[in-house]
Amino acid sequence: EGLRGLYRKPYRKIADAIREQVRPGLGITVSVGISVNKTLSKMAVEVRKPNGTTVVPGKQIAPLLVKRSQLAR
Repeated sequence: EGLRGLYRKPYRKIADAIREQVRPGLGITVSVGISVNKTLSKMAVEVRKPNGTTVVPGKQIAPLLVKRSQLAR
């Protein structure tokens, strides 16, 4: 269950709450990528840098990979 079970909120809301606490507390921005695994989460985080949250559910993985491959050209 992880964080979702602990906080009883959707992952995006948990990520946004963390981001909102870090900036005033530490003076830095935080970007968050959420997906089905670590690799895809790292790709997702690049979409909304700095200080953003990106959620990539399973059905949106292919479009994310296509977008990244087009940017790499």
